Amino acid sequence: CQLVIDTAVELARGVADARIENFEFTLVERPGECAEESRAAALWLRLDEETFARKVRAAHGYPELAAEVEAALAGVGSAGLRAHPDLAARSRLSAAGTSGETFRVECLRPAAAGAPSRRGFEDPPFYERYGERQVAAGHYSRVLRYHEHMLPLAEALRSHVERRIR
Repeated sequence: CQLVIDTAVELARGVADARIENFEFTLVERPGECAEESRAAALWLRLDEETFARKVRAAHGYPELAAEVEAALAGVGSAGLRAHPDLAARSRLSAAGTSGETFRVECLRPAAAGAPSRRGFEDPPFYERYGERQVAAGHYSRVLRYHEHMLPLAEALRSHVERRIR
């Protein structure tokens, strides 16, 4: 999604007179966590009761994520990672020790400019290691790979932007 957002922002910047900012949020940390170097430029959202309730209702609206949502709100960590403690220890996904209140704060950080961000990625990235286990368990037929799948997409989108704004 961030690749598509980055492309849309770059295209809009090419035709707009206004400054267009680009922010990202984490899927692999607690929502309110933000690296020290990004804190000053980040947008912080502290959700009021009504907005937080809508967020929780929306999360409950995805039956496929029910176990993850319940585990996160209960503060017991990622349901999907409990079967893989070695991956959980390497991941920033664990919400163990948190409460539902942790999800009341969101940190929107300035998105990294240029090439697709590999900030905090191991080699191979966490999602590839987890994907390999999901394939081995028969849940998926193929692993999503950074070099094979994401990087070519990022390069194609970057090339599109360059052609359009020249």
